[in-house]
Amino acid sequence: MKKILLTAGITVLAIILIGGILIFANKKQLTNLAIEKSFGVMENMVLSNLPQSIQQDSAKAIFTKAIVKIKMGEANQAELQQVVLNFQTSFDDNKLDSLEALNLLKGINQLAGSVAEK
Repeated sequence: MKKILLTAGITVLAIILIGGILIFANKKQLTNLAIEKSFGVMENMVLSNLPQSIQQDSAKAIFTKAIVKIKMGEANQAELQQVVLNFQTSFDDNKLDSLEALNLLKGINQLAGSVAEK
């Protein structure tokens, strides 16, 4: 019985170590995937609730530029945290109106370092 428990313990430990090594080795890819997925959700929410004065193509360009800047590590962390916080507070009621979408787009535009086209 002790042999079986020892073998099972060693196997579990080996799996945890291998998993940790794989996560550490692929953290850049995992981070990029998380950024793409989270900003993709945010982009869909914002684009579906944009006011008529903002064109969808310019909004998509802002999101693309922001994602590239974040992936390259050039994004201001304080601005990134502010964008995430704004999204969380705007989506507290599980709805996003056009004013909230516009405010989020302005924050992402500031993060991307570009000027929104109207």
